[in-house]
Amino acid sequence: MSLLKSAIRHALDPKRCDRLGLSRHEAVRQAVELWCRGALSPQVIPG
Repeated sequence: MSLLKSAIRHALDPKRCDRLGLSRHEAVRQAVELWCRGALSPQVIPG
């Protein structure tokens, strides 16, 4: 969760978003999507 929090904090930085050509909404959406892909991958989920 700390990685997700950090990614969202960076995604909300207007200067970073401007430099990358993304809206803050899109940057947060991408950060959450990338985190979910890693956090919910079969290798990570114990089972």
